[in-house]
Amino acid sequence: MTVPQKIGRFAVRGVLGTGTQGAVYLGFDPSLERTVAIKTLHADAIGDDFARERLLDEARIVGRLKHPNVVPLFEAGELERGRGIFLVFEHVEGQTLAQRIAGEPLVPTEALRIMLEVLDGVAAAHASGILHRDLKPSNVLLGEEGRARVMDFGIAMPAEAISEQNRLWGSLRYASPEQLLGADVGTRSDVFALGLLFYEMLTGRRAIQGETADDIYDEIIECRLAPPSRVAGGGDARFDQIVLRATAR
Repeated sequence: MTVPQKIGRFAVRGVLGTGTQGAVYLGFDPSLERTVAIKTLHADAIGDDFARERLLDEARIVGRLKHPNVVPLFEAGELERGRGIFLVFEHVEGQTLAQRIAGEPLVPTEALRIMLEVLDGVAAAHASGILHRDLKPSNVLLGEEGRARVMDFGIAMPAEAISEQNRLWGSLRYASPEQLLGADVGTRSDVFALGLLFYEMLTGRRAIQGETADDIYDEIIECRLAPPSRVAGGGDARFDQIVLRATAR
């Protein structure tokens, strides 16, 4: 992997993560003298020029979303030679929820606190007409002060902007049944992913266990999760119905 020295006006100072759709870099904004996180989306992952322009338009909408439980998007731009787009976010020191879980269930009080903060952030997005579309433990950041913040609104957009081309953007393991079946996608799709996320906090294990795309697809379509308290061998059984309702077919 070749790491660029600059993206737009931003100096690249390291790699924060990589994926099939692009990479996330640690960057520095020389104009405002602040550290940022820069997410790139490859042209192949975006599609045609229309899709790229639409995604940039939606990024500008998301950029207006301000909430203490959301990592803000500062700006968006096009990479050189039509190679894709980049999105610039606030860089927050801390660990992701995926790192915090690390195969062990959280105590119910901590899981509840984090979940309520995540829900506040997502509810603010929904109130602004924005779907996150890629909610998962690695996209929840636990800052050094302990506050949970939803991050990576890179593919967020209003429900009316969902098309056959972008319906399955995001992580297949957290896709909703209606996304896979070609039905209408709305806020309930985010709710489904949030149910999976809460399940993982309460059990310490992935809700969808399949390793192949076909296995994951089948599990999501059927989606018959066992109660988290039974899987974890303890915990607060009152949370079971919340998870099961959020992930109901």
